[in-house]
Amino acid sequence: MGWKKRGWLVIGVLCGLVACSESIPRVDNRSHSAFSQSAGQNTSPARIVLVMKSPTNPYFSELANGASRAQLETGIDLSIKVAHEDDALEQQIRLIDEVIAKHQADAIVIAPTDSIRLVPVLARARKAGIHVINIGNRLEPRIVALYGMPVVPLISIDNASAAYQVAGKLAEGLPRGSKVAIIEGLLGTNNTRQRTEGALQAFSEAGLRVVAKQSARWKGDEAYQVTAQLLRDYPDLRAIFCSNDMMALGAARYLREKGITGVRLAGFDGITEARSALHQRQLVATIDQHASEQGYLAVRLAVDAIAGRPLAEETLVDTELLTATATPSP
Repeated sequence: MGWKKRGWLVIGVLCGLVACSESIPRVDNRSHSAFSQSAGQNTSPARIVLVMKSPTNPYFSELANGASRAQLETGIDLSIKVAHEDDALEQQIRLIDEVIAKHQADAIVIAPTDSIRLVPVLARARKAGIHVINIGNRLEPRIVALYGMPVVPLISIDNASAAYQVAGKLAEGLPRGSKVAIIEGLLGTNNTRQRTEGALQAFSEAGLRVVAKQSARWKGDEAYQVTAQLLRDYPDLRAIFCSNDMMALGAARYLREKGITGVRLAGFDGITEARSALHQRQLVATIDQHASEQGYLAVRLAVDAIAGRPLAEETLVDTELLTATATPSP
């Protein structure tokens, strides 16, 4: 089953369960249900909306799976709203505006397509009394402050450290001075910037020469084209770090179709297809972000926000380096 079909299948299953359109802090388990107080002393389940990016990326299917697990534990009313593409900024803005206008949520969990341009609509949500929890790609703190929002709690990973690990593994055994490249995610996002910074540090320490950085906007088909261009420009390229697995798989497809060997690839996310590629020696390494755990913790944090409990400003989930010799079979 391909990435796109698999992503939609998992989201479809989840839609049957929910409404669809320092050290690691843990969200406590003091209550197995969550309710919001309404007029007349009546109670109703707290309403949380998870706004995600592309369901064609299995990472987001796993994130939604974790959110659904938290919903089952807490008894909240969870809606999952999905933008059709990783870079569907305008669609995410419209989805959030709809939540505000229709009073659909007590809290929004947002996996933002853009670290800056989503802040205004989220500020409107906060002004309307809707709590905001940030998952994955960090909203830009200075822009959040500029719009008068309180600190937005974050559930994520240390992207720079994780990328450093992956790129370090990719660099192993390459002679100093070897030419390498980076295929970046969507420009203007914090996770793209942090992953690039981590990879650059690892390549610098290994004495490798980064000859190109180019965005493929998280997409495998665009990474396929970028890889073709990189190898036309630098036929002696030795390695490419890709900022997510979808792009790494697109690059691997190009190398495989053209019969090109001697170019090492690494990805980021730990999706099932990437694990298979590791075993087939098409990839050197990737990182498991534990997306399901992130989704679970984000919803539990939203429950705490609605209940008025103290919130950690940042919760970083541990990552795991996956390599061909240290990866369970997919």
